[in-house]
Amino acid sequence: MKISKIKITFKTIILILLIFNFFSVAKAQEKVLNNKNAQDSLKYIKTKQFIDSLRINKDVYFGLGTAKIDNDIGEAFVKAKKNALDDLASQIKVIVRSSVQQMVTSTTEINNIGFSEKIEEIFENKINTYTDQVLTDVNESQYFIDYPDSGYITKAVYINKKTYKEKVSEDLKAKKNLIRTSINNGNIEFSGKHHLQAVNNWLNAKDKLNEFFSDLPLQDNLGENDNLQNVSEYINGKIGYFFSGLRLKDITGNTRYDAQGRLNKPIIIFAKYKDENGQEQAVSHLPLKVDFVQGEGNILKGITTGSYGQAQLHVSYINPANRNTTIRILVDTNKINGLNKFRNLLFPSVDVILKKTRTVAMAVFFNNNGQNFSPEELKNIIQSKLLKQGLAVEVVSFSSADVSNDDIQRVNQKHADYLFYVYLKTISCSTVGGYENMYVAPCTGTVFVYELPQGNLVASKQLQIIKGYGSSSSGAGMDGFNKLKNSILDTTQIMLEEIR
Repeated sequence: MKISKIKITFKTIILILLIFNFFSVAKAQEKVLNNKNAQDSLKYIKTKQFIDSLRINKDVYFGLGTAKIDNDIGEAFVKAKKNALDDLASQIKVIVRSSVQQMVTSTTEINNIGFSEKIEEIFENKINTYTDQVLTDVNESQYFIDYPDSGYITKAVYINKKTYKEKVSEDLKAKKNLIRTSINNGNIEFSGKHHLQAVNNWLNAKDKLNEFFSDLPLQDNLGENDNLQNVSEYINGKIGYFFSGLRLKDITGNTRYDAQGRLNKPIIIFAKYKDENGQEQAVSHLPLKVDFVQGEGNILKGITTGSYGQAQLHVSYINPANRNTTIRILVDTNKINGLNKFRNLLFPSVDVILKKTRTVAMAVFFNNNGQNFSPEELKNIIQSKLLKQGLAVEVVSFSSADVSNDDIQRVNQKHADYLFYVYLKTISCSTVGGYENMYVAPCTGTVFVYELPQGNLVASKQLQIIKGYGSSSSGAGMDGFNKLKNSILDTTQIMLEEIR
């Protein structure tokens, strides 16, 4: 009986120990759980404090992204960061829009549906570009698990407002100032009558405007009164006003060319600008292009006006086959960088009309009893008469009274307009009264006028027959020639009427 009693007591002790141990473990587990809850609570509080500090921080812009943790926590990380960046981007975009908006003419113009869909698209692209630039310097927080609720992950991203100011606000102002500086430099140059330098500055401003702001209607305080104006319209107005007042003039006048294609004097072009007061100003350094619109020749096709607004055309040859030649001089817009982008500008031009000097191919032929020659004295007298009439003279030669087609083709190589041909001859020569040393030679001739290049005979006049005397047949012929001279010159004067 005693032994049984002892066993029962031992079992009881074991049971008591087991019960005690159970309660001890349970209490320890409860303590651990309480500690974990306390830690999680502290972590939650710190996370909230961090996020709240970003919200109230006046020096930063921040975005917050949250994602639910499902089967793939890595995917949740990616999604939370994307949501945070999207949140920040949406805020930055609003701020960028405001900054860019301040640069353009008015909110109503941008938001007006009828204004321009293209402008709206450019406006949005510019905002997106600046937004992307800003987001390249984003700071990131750690990932917060089980925030704001259990089973979620959260991430914060933020940028310093100073970074935004440097990348957007100050950048916009710097670009705007570059444009304004080019415009003002152009205005200063124009006031100093440096017209092309002014245009180049305005064009530079236009290029910068297109580069920085595309077709956005940028506004700025411009002009003498510093009024708020549309920058593009201001530049267009300045350039358009100058070229509308620009004039080109041929100050030489009555320029002619001869049968060799040579000008009688240089051609001088004068470029001038007529200001609002009606005063004319010489325009220097203006590039001009030159070309033939009628006729042809050799000419330097690019010239530039000098300090006094004048430019000489470099003409080395005008094709004398044409009786009239027209040269056109225009502003060479390709030589003014950026000017060819303007579609509605009116550029001046001037046509220089050249006339070929009436040219006469002249020939004098005398058949003196079978001896053929061209009397120089008579040729010189006839040439002088032609020159006094304002005609140019090309001397040619013939050997018979008949002018053949080959003769006409040969004369046409001189590019003459008329052929003036004096043909003289002795009809026959004989002795007088049986004296062997006394001769008589009847002398006559014909004056012909042919129109070239066809070779049509437009006039002819037979000279009277005059007898010449001499101790030889040739001497008698020369005597008859000298007696006929006055008749030749009188007839020449009459025949000149056919040429005029």
